[in-house]
Amino acid sequence: MSQVSLSPNSAAMLPSPAGNAGKPGSVFPLVAGCGAMSMVAFPLLVVGLLTPHYAEMYRDFGLRLPAFTRVLLDLGKFAGSPLGVTVAVVLALVIGAITYATGRASRAGGVAILLLCFLWLLGVGGGFFVSNWIVIPAMMESLRDGNAV
Repeated sequence: MSQVSLSPNSAAMLPSPAGNAGKPGSVFPLVAGCGAMSMVAFPLLVVGLLTPHYAEMYRDFGLRLPAFTRVLLDLGKFAGSPLGVTVAVVLALVIGAITYATGRASRAGGVAILLLCFLWLLGVGGGFFVSNWIVIPAMMESLRDGNAV
């Protein structure tokens, strides 16, 4: 049998039993930070881009909108403004940096923040979907009665 000797430099290249979370070469914190940034900014930007079109359509129908839909339209008006885009980008960068730092400290912390960002994504996306579907019966009634412009 031959013996293998390890130099101090070659021992550092062996994988540690605890994994690579928090190590300088780990990709997880970077991926988690970018994922968190996109999950925070994407719904705000989509709502900001789409709600003006929905607001115009609702205005054409002359409908009295539910409070939930009005709140979402106001959020979309803000998110589509230059200040709203700036707030979305800064918020995404801050959340991404926090996720990156937490992911470097512990993989579980990074995953927890990613899950919270995913819940935010589902909440805003679901809210947008629900607020627009609430209005569809009233729009159909308006079309049936011939009240649409």
